[in-house]
Amino acid sequence: MKQPRRDKAPRRRRRRLALSVRIWLWLASAVVILLGLAGLVLPGLQGILLLVLGAALLSLASETVDTWLEGILAERFPKLWRRLERFRTRVHWRYRRAPGKRNRTDDGGNAESDG
Repeated sequence: MKQPRRDKAPRRRRRRLALSVRIWLWLASAVVILLGLAGLVLPGLQGILLLVLGAALLSLASETVDTWLEGILAERFPKLWRRLERFRTRVHWRYRRAPGKRNRTDDGGNAESDG
C-alpha cells in the first residue's frame, strides 16, 4: 500500500462552489469526457487531451475526483499538477460563493452612475 509523503504540505481546502456552478461543471465535464472517449477511436479529435480536460473540469465539482487526480498527477507530472491547481484556484476565485451576498452592488443590482 502506498504511504503518504510526510514532507508534503497539507492543501488548503477551498469553499465549495455554488450548486448551479457545480451542476454546469458536471455537465460540461461529461460532454468533454464523452468527446474524449470518441476521440480515442475517431481521427481528428485529441482523445487524451479531452479526457484530461474533462477530468480537470470534474475535479472542480468533486473533491473525490480532485483527490484521485492528485494521487495520479502530483508525483508523476508535478508541472501539470501545478498548472491544474492554478486553474482550479482561478475558477474558485471567480465563481466562489460570497456568504450572505447575492449581488455585488447594494442597490438591487443597478450599477448606474449619477453623472
